Amino acid sequence: MNCSWCGKAIEGKAFSRSSYGPLTWGNGDVEVEIVPGNEAVFCCDGCEWAYELDFHRLLGMNGKEAREHLLKVHEISSGKPGGRQCRESWNRSAEVAKVMLRMMTGKEVSPG
Repeated sequence: MNCSWCGKAIEGKAFSRSSYGPLTWGNGDVEVEIVPGNEAVFCCDGCEWAYELDFHRLLGMNGKEAREHLLKVHEISSGKPGGRQCRESWNRSAEVAKVMLRMMTGKEVSPG
């Protein structure tokens, strides 16, 4: 298995594992899945921090709100990632951002 942030191969047991249900939008009676659920694994605390910070900012929190939320609610400590964000993680983030922009503004992200 590979780290969900930096993409490095994880030998043995992962540092941490997070599961997300799908991100939905609706009025309570009708819900539409806009981002499918996924499982993320991390090689170190820094990669978990970076991934979660990125994800929560895409959900609409500013940097300060996201950091405070991760520390208080998820009890995740900040740390230096084991590597730069891999292409797969960036693609996932870009897809979530496109969906959220469309959902919140009705605008589409133009290619390129």
